[in-house]
Amino acid sequence: MDNSEAIDALIELGLSTYEARVFTALIELGEGTAREVAKTSDVPRSQVYTTAKELQSRGFISVQRANPQVFQPISLSEVESQLSREFESKRDTAFDRLETLERQTAPSAEQSEDVWTITGTPAITRLLSSHPRRSDEEGRRR
Repeated sequence: MDNSEAIDALIELGLSTYEARVFTALIELGEGTAREVAKTSDVPRSQVYTTAKELQSRGFISVQRANPQVFQPISLSEVESQLSREFESKRDTAFDRLETLERQTAPSAEQSEDVWTITGTPAITRLLSSHPRRSDEEGRRR
């Protein structure tokens, strides 16, 4: 995986473009000043400081208060754990809200007998496996 693939993957995981570039540069460098990170990441030096604060607040890097400041990535396993926790939290929040919405609208949806079109092998398989007796009974009636 080259840098651009790593950056794209981090963006998919929720990092901003600058966060992904700076973090990837720090992994490549091991540690670096804003000037070194800017050169490696193609992020303007003034933005490296802002981005580094964001990455530090997320628990992805540490900052050595020197002159100049030195930035260092946290271990990849710790960053992976942090991203997993962030994802799980967002997933849980989303599905809690969706379940609340479903409970609020479920009675009217259950009373309705609309006709639905289902496409795609996974969706059809899931539907058939969830109603095996129903499809067997209908097949025997014909």
